[in-house]
Amino acid sequence: MSSRKDRYVDVSGTKTHFIEAGQGETLMLVHGGGLFSCAEINWGFVIESLAKHFHVLAADQIGFGYTPIPHEDYSLKARGDHLIAFLETLNEKRVHIVGNSHGGWLATYISIRCPDLVRKLVIVNSGSVSSPLTIDSPGLEKEFPTMFDKSSYTTPPTLESVREALLENTFHKELVTPERVRKAFEIAVRNFETHRLRTDYTETSVEARNRNVSINGKHISEHVQQLKMPVLLIWGRHDEGVARLENGLRLLSRIPGAEMHILDYAKHLPMVDQSKRFVSVVTDFLNG
Repeated sequence: MSSRKDRYVDVSGTKTHFIEAGQGETLMLVHGGGLFSCAEINWGFVIESLAKHFHVLAADQIGFGYTPIPHEDYSLKARGDHLIAFLETLNEKRVHIVGNSHGGWLATYISIRCPDLVRKLVIVNSGSVSSPLTIDSPGLEKEFPTMFDKSSYTTPPTLESVREALLENTFHKELVTPERVRKAFEIAVRNFETHRLRTDYTETSVEARNRNVSINGKHISEHVQQLKMPVLLIWGRHDEGVARLENGLRLLSRIPGAEMHILDYAKHLPMVDQSKRFVSVVTDFLNG
């Protein structure tokens, strides 16, 4: 059994919360960008199992979970730079990185900016890496109501709204337990104001969204061909948003030598819907 611990570390003046467990090669898990996204809500189903094989680090990014945001830069780049500083603070020299959704963008950004830091990269259901948005992108209004209705991100969360959001992204509805809803609601309330400001900055138009997921003026998908480390894509087959399977396949075609594993009966969070298979696939890839 792993010795899982909740810890804090000062990263450039920011008290950063993270979960640590296990021994061996370091594996950093990077959560996505939703209102209640954090290390626990996104990765809690797999941390213990992965810790049987790796030294697992799962940090709350700035403005998420129990980590405050120290400035008014709400960009993905600022979150990625904070994660790089987090690894440097812990004196981690070479790590595996697994990122889901926006976390896939962050994991890819770190791999591009600091290629010597990353042993292997796993991208999980990340629409923000796959392709730029257009006004005709399938599911745009459903996934980004913030571009059409300001009340979608300025209305404070309720237990019911959080439960509905969890259900929307979960194939196996029984996994959305009252305890999971309560934890997610607590995080949502804690970070609601930061989320509102971040959304204003990054997700009120197609242009703002594409700018946020770009590097040096080009969408990150135009940079992925330079990835030199082994890359695995894991995709939940039933994702109905921007990270739908067709976009995952498009991303696969852009990364030389990449592999892909499609998990059936899983939506946007396959590490939740198919936690045992997810751990098995990740472990085989990282140890291979």
